[in-house]
Amino acid sequence: MDKARNSSLIYILGIVGVCLIVMIISMIFGLGKGDNGSSDQYVDARDLTPKIGDSVSVGPFSVKIAEVARDGDTVTLNVVASNASNKAADLYSDQFKIRDDSGNEYTSQTLATNFVNVNPGIDKTEKISFNIPAAAENLSLNIAEGLFSSKYKTVDLGQNTKQ
Repeated sequence: MDKARNSSLIYILGIVGVCLIVMIISMIFGLGKGDNGSSDQYVDARDLTPKIGDSVSVGPFSVKIAEVARDGDTVTLNVVASNASNKAADLYSDQFKIRDDSGNEYTSQTLATNFVNVNPGIDKTEKISFNIPAAAENLSLNIAEGLFSSKYKTVDLGQNTKQ
């Protein structure tokens, strides 16, 4: 019985030893580093966030913010929505919310929820306006997957959106 127990212990220690040797070799030769040879695993999230002109998938839509215009307290987005599904779908103005660097959230200026019905394979261009204090900086846009969805995509509206 002791012989079997010693044999199992030697086997386990052997596996641990091999794992340690592989880890040491990996560290020496830089295995597991990125393409640029850097072991830095952190990336600035701002580099990954879509920007004006980039398309993002939101529900059945591909949405692109083609242009942002600021006039005093009014920020107007020129939104291009493409329906990538095989049936008509609605896109609502309430799916779009702007946030500033202080965490304030702004909804569109419309009195009622505006929507546009987009047929499959069709691009629709709409303007959505927001009433935002001129002092608000570093604006980003959250686009919800659906009217009542808590999932959203963020688009960086730029560092120079202050007037």
